[in-house]
Amino acid sequence: MRLISPGEAAELVGLTDRTLRNYVRSGRLTLHRNRRGRPRYDLDELLRITGKVEAVEEAAPAGADPGSREELLRDLVALWTCQTRIVESLVEQLR
Repeated sequence: MRLISPGEAAELVGLTDRTLRNYVRSGRLTLHRNRRGRPRYDLDELLRITGKVEAVEEAAPAGADPGSREELLRDLVALWTCQTRIVESLVEQLR
């Protein structure tokens, strides 16, 4: 289980923090807490319920080594985060 912050979660799947909180209230998503009591979401659960897991499934089929699937998830998160930052930078330059 890889826990990520609400901000990371919202950015990764393109939803607002409020939407994620509504998912928690409705039981669609589980809210975890880190040692300091800060809210965190399970990355696998988040990708599954938002439909983003298809990208992982296509790149690493069900029979793939779990270690390679975890690596792929980390790589995809890093890629999505990087792409988001690039787009934000370009938008800032256009302003």
